[in-house]
Amino acid sequence: MQQYSDPPGGKLQIVDQSDSRLVISVPAGGKKARGIGCFAVLWLAITIPVSLVFLLVDDANWEGGQAPPLWGMVLFFGLFYAVGFGMLYAWIRMRFMEVLVAIEPGRLTIQRSLLGRKKLERCELADDARAELVEAYSSNDVPVYTVKINTLDGDEKFGTALSREEKQWIADTINRFLGHDPTGGAGLSADGWPTICDECGGDLLTGEKKRVCSGCGKVFTEGDLERLAVGRSSLDLNTGWDRNGTGRITTEPDAIVPYELPPDSQITIERDEPECLQFSYRIRLPGAFRLIGGGFLLMFCSIWYGVVFSVIFGTLTDAKMGGEKWFILAFLSLFLMAGLAPLGMLLAIFLGRVRVLVTPDNLTASIGVGPLRKKKSMACRLIRQVGTGPIGTSRSRGLSGATTSVLQGVIVRSSDFPLPLTISKDEQLNNEVAGLVRYQLSELGYLKPND
Repeated sequence: MQQYSDPPGGKLQIVDQSDSRLVISVPAGGKKARGIGCFAVLWLAITIPVSLVFLLVDDANWEGGQAPPLWGMVLFFGLFYAVGFGMLYAWIRMRFMEVLVAIEPGRLTIQRSLLGRKKLERCELADDARAELVEAYSSNDVPVYTVKINTLDGDEKFGTALSREEKQWIADTINRFLGHDPTGGAGLSADGWPTICDECGGDLLTGEKKRVCSGCGKVFTEGDLERLAVGRSSLDLNTGWDRNGTGRITTEPDAIVPYELPPDSQITIERDEPECLQFSYRIRLPGAFRLIGGGFLLMFCSIWYGVVFSVIFGTLTDAKMGGEKWFILAFLSLFLMAGLAPLGMLLAIFLGRVRVLVTPDNLTASIGVGPLRKKKSMACRLIRQVGTGPIGTSRSRGLSGATTSVLQGVIVRSSDFPLPLTISKDEQLNNEVAGLVRYQLSELGYLKPND
C-alpha cells in the first residue's frame, strides 16, 4: 500500500488510506479566516451605528426640516449591510466549515459540515481527473488559491482558508493516489524547474537565467530555482518548516529529573506531579531587538491608547450627547481590543515567559504575559522525538557583506507537525528544556528513557 507524507501544520489528517480509498479531513479555520472575520466585524461596527443615527434622527434635525426618503436610505445602507453580512457569512464558512474528502477509483465524495448541518456530494471522476491549485480571489493584487478537482459533474473546490503548503500537500497527495506524476502537482515543469512562486502561489514567468512571479513580482535567481526544485521534487514538503533542513532533530539530550536541575538554571518548576509537569523560563531576546522593537511598540501603544482613551473620556463627559453615546462607546471598544495584540507583544519582549505543560493527554507550549498568551498543543500519543536541532536561519549584514547563521532550539516532533519550544543559542537551556520534556514523557509511558 502506498504511504503518504505527514500533513503540514498539524491540522490536516489522513483519516483512512488503502489501495482503493483515501480520506482526508480538512478541519475548520485557517489563516485567511481571522482577517476576513475582523474586517467584517469592523465593517458592521461602523455601518450599524451610523445607519441607526441617520434612520432614527427626527425630521426637525435635518437641514431644511425634511429627512431623505426612507426607501432611499434603506437602499443606500442596504449595500453596506450586504457587504458586511456577506463577509461575515464567508468568515463563518471559512472558520467553522469542516470538509471530509474521500477519493476512490472513479468517484469523489465531499462532506461539508457547517454548525451541525451536513451536506454530502458524490461526483464521478474522469480518467484524467486530477487536483490542482486555481485562483479563488485576489487580495491586494496577490492571488489566493483553492484546491480544485475536475469531475464529470463540474469542478469541486475547497480549502481556500488553508495555507499554501497545506493546499499543495492536498493536491500532491490526491494526485499520487490517482496515479499521476506527483511532480506535476508540486509545481515543476517538464525540465524539472519550478513553475509556482513559493511566496504567493503565482505563476513564474521565464526570463534570462531567472524567473519572475506574475503575482507578487518576486525575482527568482538560478540558486532560488535550484532550491525550490530540490525541495519540490523530493516530495518531502512536510518534514520541517522549510526545505533547507531546519526542523530536524540532530541531538537527543538525556532525560532530566526536575529536582536535579542545576542551581544556575533559568527554568522555574511550577508544577511537578506524577501526571503533570509545568515549567517556564524567561524570554531572552537580543539587546538590539529589545531596544528597536520594544521602543517602536511602546511608542505605538502609547499613541494608540492615548487617542482611544481621550475620545472615550470626551464622549462620557459630553452632556449634549444622548443615546448615540453608547453606540460610539461600543465602536471604540473595538479599538481597545485591537490594541491588545501590540500590547501583548510589548509586554512579551520585556516580561514574557515561555510556559511548557505536559499532561497525560497533551503537551502545551505558550508564550506571553498573563492572559495575553499564544498557545499551541500537541497530543502526547503522537510524539515521536524530542531533542535539539536547527529551528531556522537569520541573516545579518555587516561590513564584510551578508551572513547567514543557523538558529538552534528544542524541537518536539510528532506524526503531525514539529513544535519548537526554544529558539536560543544557550546550549544549557536547550538541553534542560528537552531533558525535562523527555523525562515527563517517559514517566507517562510515551517515550523510552534513553530513546
